[in-house]
Amino acid sequence: MLDIIPVILGIVLLIKGQFKIGNRYVAKTTGRMIGGLLILPSLITFCGSFMVGLTSYEITPDGEITFDLNNPIFTTLIMVQLVLLGVALVISAYLVWKSPTTPPAPTQSGAGLPPNAPWNIPNPFNTPAAPYNVPMTAAPPTAQAPSIMSVDEAAAYLRVTPQDILALIDGGKLPAARMGGNNYRIARSAIDDYVNGTL
Repeated sequence: MLDIIPVILGIVLLIKGQFKIGNRYVAKTTGRMIGGLLILPSLITFCGSFMVGLTSYEITPDGEITFDLNNPIFTTLIMVQLVLLGVALVISAYLVWKSPTTPPAPTQSGAGLPPNAPWNIPNPFNTPAAPYNVPMTAAPPTAQAPSIMSVDEAAAYLRVTPQDILALIDGGKLPAARMGGNNYRIARSAIDDYVNGTL
């Protein structure tokens, strides 16, 4: 029973991903990480028990296979599982605590969509969202738009979040020069070509 609840909860979190607990909004990747952490102790114990079971069995004269459940290694595996489960719960609690207390802003992500395709992203936390089926377009050219932009400037230019720009760069859909870490420089002409579908 001790390992069934974390495993079921972990499977649900791996499938669902994002969730809200208390006043914390846990993102999809963090939720899946927590799900994996909750499953890991039982998986390690199961594999360890299987390996120990292969080495600590007896075949009786009438052909029955019996396992010695009083083997101290099984007790050690249960203690290891308890320790790993405790560590997983502490890490999970930290990840939930580190999550934001405000719902994520709705995004107009064009990542993974063909250029000029209408976006239609469901709003997971029932917050007011921008109107649906609005095509992603670049902001009108202005004197303030530099020819070489940072991620934040490109996000403001396309009216999307910086995470959307990083997703386009990571997906190979928007060429950019890496300056170190997530610090990129993007040509305005490359953004315009992406939006117009000529990239």
